Amino acid sequence: MEGLGLNAGFIGWRNRKGKRSAHTLQILWDAGCIFYARTTQPQTLMQLETSSNFYGVTVNPFNRNLTCGGSSGGEGALLGMRGSCLGIGSDVGGSIRSPAVNCGVYGFRPSSHRIPVDGWMGTMGGQGRRGFHLIQSMDKIDAMPRTGCGGDGPNEYFT
Repeated sequence: MEGLGLNAGFIGWRNRKGKRSAHTLQILWDAGCIFYARTTQPQTLMQLETSSNFYGVTVNPFNRNLTCGGSSGGEGALLGMRGSCLGIGSDVGGSIRSPAVNCGVYGFRPSSHRIPVDGWMGTMGGQGRRGFHLIQSMDKIDAMPRTGCGGDGPNEYFT
């Protein structure tokens, strides 16, 4: 989001700010979404648990002795405790699958370039090129594609 931190869990990146909002966020704003929370993430965005020097350890919403998964574990935990209805992020090596299975939610990991990732940040080249979303229930899995973020609606980034 424009003006907000983009640290990827790195203390050295604590002062990085978004120069503009990502295209996906604009589509969701236009659809009426309200953004109200920034969830935790591990350093480098490449861990299967969520722990960082910024936020400490994020735990499973049902059992504090277990992990919420990662790298989108904060998002998975928030959805698992019914604190949100939709979460967005990227998946390179399990960032959707791990939090979904650990927190009792559903994840949708579409083909590359199905969800626009213009303006997303990654810690290495190619990271974040596959957008995804987490959702509370299977009957709502098409919520994000219906906004135009999944290629089914009006979006000039899809052919």
